[in-house]
Amino acid sequence: MKSGSFDNYEGMIPIGRIIKPHGLRGEVKAKIAIDNDEVFRKFKNAVLSANETSLVKVRIDGSRKAVKGWILHFEGFENLSQVERLCGYYIYVERDYLPELVEGEYYFFQVLGCQVWNESGDFVGTVEDIIETGSNDVMVIRRQDGFNVHEELIPLIKDYIVSMDFERKIVIARSLDYEEVR
Repeated sequence: MKSGSFDNYEGMIPIGRIIKPHGLRGEVKAKIAIDNDEVFRKFKNAVLSANETSLVKVRIDGSRKAVKGWILHFEGFENLSQVERLCGYYIYVERDYLPELVEGEYYFFQVLGCQVWNESGDFVGTVEDIIETGSNDVMVIRRQDGFNVHEELIPLIKDYIVSMDFERKIVIARSLDYEEVR
């Protein structure tokens, strides 16, 4: 286990977050955004980070799918007390190790931070978060006008998404029709 600053951390992509310790032998339960059993065979090195100053370089030496998430083991972590402090840390890997996507698929990191515009060319806001609902993902879009913060939720389904340009970080979405409740 090494801690400190790494040269290659900047180019790494967050793929999940450590939720809690699992058992007494240094394993952790993690929520991983990639649902591919081959994912941990491709890479072993990762960076754990709670913030920019708290970085831990780890080697994944064990992984298995759990009911809701993954159970991971990191080399050098052998008991509960060693992994308790890792709760809430994000797991970063090199982008080159991520599985190739087919047409219409995306990684959350590609959508986060995108500017969202409607079909009329009006700025809706910036994607701040993505909610996993089970049936489809939903973008949380925020826009600030002075002291007012506007938030809008737009489903990531083809009925609402016109186009996604990850190179330019722009999403074109259909405007949602709202009924006014009185």
